[in-house]
Amino acid sequence: MQFNLSSDSKNIGSPNEGSTSRGQENELERIVQETASAMIDISGSASHSLDHREVQERSRHYYQKVHQLSSVLINPPNNLLGDIPNPDKHLASPFISQEDLDLVIFLILIIK
Repeated sequence: MQFNLSSDSKNIGSPNEGSTSRGQENELERIVQETASAMIDISGSASHSLDHREVQERSRHYYQKVHQLSSVLINPPNNLLGDIPNPDKHLASPFISQEDLDLVIFLILIIK
C-alpha cells in the first residue's frame, strides 16, 4: 500500500470533502514523520562484526561478571541494622522499662 502525501494532489468531490481529505492527509503526514523520527536505524549495525577473539573475550568478561554477582544475588547480604553492633541484644531488651512505664502512667494521671 502506498500513500501519496504530497500537497499538490487533486481532491475530487465537494469542497467539504477536499478540506476533510487535506486534514486527513496532513494528519497522515504528521504520523509518518513522527514514526520516521522515532525509528532506530539498525542497517549499519550489521556491517560491524566482531572477530572470534573479541567474541571470546567479551564472553569471558560477561561470564566473570555474572559469576561475581551470582553469589550476591542468590545470598544477598543481611544489612538490616548493620550499623548497630549486636542488634540482637537491643532487639531482645524490653521496649520500655517498668519504671519508665510507671512514670508515664503517673504523669498522665496527674495531667487529667
